[in-house]
Amino acid sequence: MIPIQKLASLLIRTFSKPLSNQIKRYALNKHRSKKPSFVKTAFVFLGNKYHNFETFINRKSIGIKSQEMFFKPLSDEAALNKGSDLFADIFVYACILGIPLLELYKSQRDSAKKSQEQDTALQNYQTQIDNLKQLNDQFQIEYSRIVAENQYIQQSLKHFEKDIDDQVQHLQKQLKS
Repeated sequence: MIPIQKLASLLIRTFSKPLSNQIKRYALNKHRSKKPSFVKTAFVFLGNKYHNFETFINRKSIGIKSQEMFFKPLSDEAALNKGSDLFADIFVYACILGIPLLELYKSQRDSAKKSQEQDTALQNYQTQIDNLKQLNDQFQIEYSRIVAENQYIQQSLKHFEKDIDDQVQHLQKQLKS
């Protein structure tokens, strides 16, 4: 059987970087057109936010207070480049991290299902054991009743044999006399 999911994950990993580069080129080509597009404005916004975050981290690392920080926005082309690069990296890492997380989720779901099936089977076995214990108790009671009845019959037979022996002796005495 061919592991289709593993082949699909390999294909996604292989083509995620070229696909992200294609998206980046699409955004850059849309930048050259005069009409603003959602992709262009989204990448410009993303690029400026990433630039602000990067600048904030750099300035915090050298000890500048947050009140003294001013973030100069990037030009549209620079923000578009930075935003498309960030989107491409996020897309690649999402593909790289998403597939193992999906595999992990699937294995946990399968494990939980298997555990539930085992619990159900164990519960069924426990029910069967309880039923067998009850049946065994009933057999023990029936066996005790049969043993008691058997002892009563044996005692009755002994008395009956004794009575017959007594009658035989009595008849023999009568015949002799």
